[in-house]
Amino acid sequence: RAFVNVEDQNLIAVIDTKARKVVARYPLAGCKGPSGLAYAANAGVLIAACGNNVGKVINAATGADVATLAIGRFPDAVIYDPVRKLAFIPCAFEGVLEVIDVRGPTDVAIVQSVKTQQGARVGAVDLKSGRIYLPTAHYVTTTGRPTTVPGTFEILIVAPN
Repeated sequence: RAFVNVEDQNLIAVIDTKARKVVARYPLAGCKGPSGLAYAANAGVLIAACGNNVGKVINAATGADVATLAIGRFPDAVIYDPVRKLAFIPCAFEGVLEVIDVRGPTDVAIVQSVKTQQGARVGAVDLKSGRIYLPTAHYVTTTGRPTTVPGTFEILIVAPN
């Protein structure tokens, strides 16, 4: 199975990869514009980052709603660390990294909001060290969508305690 956010329909499509067809659709109640998605195998849940300041946790086998988490604005990824059983949602507008403890199928909660930098919204985890790498840049807002300042690209590194 593969799980895919369908951003314009606010749902997760479940795909049978052998049959090459959609076998289920999991609605994401209260979620608008799901972008990031991660599967936490230890708990059997999917974690979606939504464009309306919400993180949704869904049972991967049934599509049942497990939790709704308040997160920052403009997330674009969910990064999962199966070694530490933690999920991370970087939120670009506030410049925060939401840290989610995934203890079990119904025991999922935000345990920390780490200040990062405005604009950081995607990333990766090093499973050996637990470090999170967040690419970003400096942004300027004139009218409408912020634009990057040339020559300011950088990688933020968030290390565990």
